[in-house]
Amino acid sequence: MNIFEDPQRRAGQPKGPSFTSRHTAEHGGKLYDVYKIIELARDLPVLTIPMERLAKMREGKYWHDKQGNWAGPTEIIELYEQTNGDWDAMVAKRPELEKHIRSVQNADYELYPLITVGPEGEEWVIDGMHRLTKAWIDKIAEISIKRFDSLPEEAVIKESDTKES
Repeated sequence: MNIFEDPQRRAGQPKGPSFTSRHTAEHGGKLYDVYKIIELARDLPVLTIPMERLAKMREGKYWHDKQGNWAGPTEIIELYEQTNGDWDAMVAKRPELEKHIRSVQNADYELYPLITVGPEGEEWVIDGMHRLTKAWIDKIAEISIKRFDSLPEEAVIKESDTKES
């Protein structure tokens, strides 16, 4: 099953009990429905790019922990190195990041291409930061992406409809 067939990754209203929240991303003062972006990316070609093209993403803060503190790939990668790749030890050391540690542990960047936005060479990741973090941990040279030149307006969530995600 690929990302575009997986019912837990598709846009629209959830059909099953495992869907309890939205997956959103903010950019340029707009809030986007990432599940809608995934749906719209269905027919985009899969491209293979060198990992260094996404190096700027490594220092960002993309996830919040249980206390509302922000974290990103750097924190997860450093934990991985400090614990010699022991995922359980990572959780024991930073239990507030368990959700993201486990998401990185289980991420499959080979099956699910990242979804990026921006001109070639200036892409940023809109969906796939856990997969990208896993790829950095695995020290791969190239990664698959689906790239939008700009964010699709169809995926904008109007302010009046937004809730914390």
